[in-house]
Amino acid sequence: MKELNRRYLSANIKRADQPSSLARWIKAYLQSGPKEVRSIWQYLRDKDPYLFAHHPAAPCFRAHVWQVGGFYWCKGCLMSTAGGLLGLALQLGLGWQDNLSDFQMGICLILMLCPTFASAAFPLPFWLKHSGRFLLGIATASAFLQLFITDSWLIRVIILLSFIAIRQPLSRYRERLNQTLSESAH
Repeated sequence: MKELNRRYLSANIKRADQPSSLARWIKAYLQSGPKEVRSIWQYLRDKDPYLFAHHPAAPCFRAHVWQVGGFYWCKGCLMSTAGGLLGLALQLGLGWQDNLSDFQMGICLILMLCPTFASAAFPLPFWLKHSGRFLLGIATASAFLQLFITDSWLIRVIILLSFIAIRQPLSRYRERLNQTLSESAH
């Protein structure tokens, strides 16, 4: 199994001349000319099915991605996006934040973030981690909308500083987790 993981990791390390972002892949597609008749999605699926999953293409990361439409998608990012869309829909459709004070909204946001911190700190089942990511998406969308709802500049600054203070450690944690999983596969 370790040999299989090593082979996947070495085969899927991006070369310096290989596009690594969506914009670069689209540019490469447009420059490829009419050699083949296929859609941009078919081209992207053929060239880099892991484009939308920041996890390496290795068996040890299979639990972190879903395969949908020929692409691999990060489960956490997909759940956060779904939660964010629901958060936007709840506010735009129901205006749920309009009747809360800034303090009440702060408590709601903190409570929605708790599962994310718990899933980062403890080895929880994946369904709980996904639920935490979903709530993280709702909290992120709600906090973004709160920037426009509140009249308080202090609340706006707190929201922005909280976003920066939370996002950086979570990004570093995710990178460390990916590195640890990659190293354990060797």
